[in-house]
Amino acid sequence: MNRGEDIRGLVHEMFEGIRIGDPRLFLERLHEDVVLTIPGSSSWCGVFEGREAFINAYLGRLRRSATSGVGRLEPARILVDGDWAVIESVNALTLEDGRVNLNHYCMLFRFDEGMIVEMRQYFDTAGREAVVGPFDG
Repeated sequence: MNRGEDIRGLVHEMFEGIRIGDPRLFLERLHEDVVLTIPGSSSWCGVFEGREAFINAYLGRLRRSATSGVGRLEPARILVDGDWAVIESVNALTLEDGRVNLNHYCMLFRFDEGMIVEMRQYFDTAGREAVVGPFDG
């Protein structure tokens, strides 16, 4: 098995856990100094530096809005190139008032020794802001 197959398998396992409501493997693989970048101009865009900032601010804001965690995240495609994995996925976040924020993602993860050290997320941040509200994390 080569490094690309290892990363593909790991990503598949992480997303399977998220899909069934168990994000532990994903959270365990976040490096302490991970950096998440969400390009764009809505309030959901920006740079989150460090594992705690990602978990407490970004994921925390989603959890405060949703009826069950951060919603279902279904990967459609996983591509690997060197230390990078590209994941195309769909997320249906059900809010407390019953509305659903359906978003299509393209996520890039860079791995170093099995840990996620960098993430980029591309999704409809304006749509998220319109349904979920502004980011206030």
